[in-house]
Amino acid sequence: MKLRISLLLLPLLLALPGCPPASPRANLTGSGMDMFAPVSLRIHPLTRISFSPSTTNPATAPANSPLPTLQARLELTDQFNDTGKTVGLVNLDIHEYQLLLPHHRGSRLSRFTLDLSSPTTNQQFWDPITRTYFFKIPLHPDAAKILAATNYHLTLAATLTLPNGEVLSSHLILTPK
Repeated sequence: MKLRISLLLLPLLLALPGCPPASPRANLTGSGMDMFAPVSLRIHPLTRISFSPSTTNPATAPANSPLPTLQARLELTDQFNDTGKTVGLVNLDIHEYQLLLPHHRGSRLSRFTLDLSSPTTNQQFWDPITRTYFFKIPLHPDAAKILAATNYHLTLAATLTLPNGEVLSSHLILTPK
């Protein structure tokens, strides 16, 4: 009987003197300001393709209408899951949508590259309301032609190369609305 009680209490006794269960912040890395470096990149769901005010359907747009514009928002989070700013090199690639390819990325139609290392450039693209970086990019004519097709989709791929060489990435399927 004593042996049975001892065996039942043994796991409880082993758990008591040991370390408390790991909390989400138990695996913190970095020291100083680098602990607030981004660990993930997300293309925010507010990202969209906008058309000229007079046209909502690219298939019926007049020949001289301005090109559709990609309005991309990038959100960075640190190890505490808080959003914030960073420095680094941003690449936004627009690809043809391909159902059977990884991340649905077909051939690349357009690329936008921006270095956020300058304080002026960094501030220019920072939106303090949504706490995202906000980019307005006119689409390449090839991408605009693809959008003109009925229910055609594009894939947006974003990468951020941090000063330490680490690369964060995300992708989003863009659908005409």
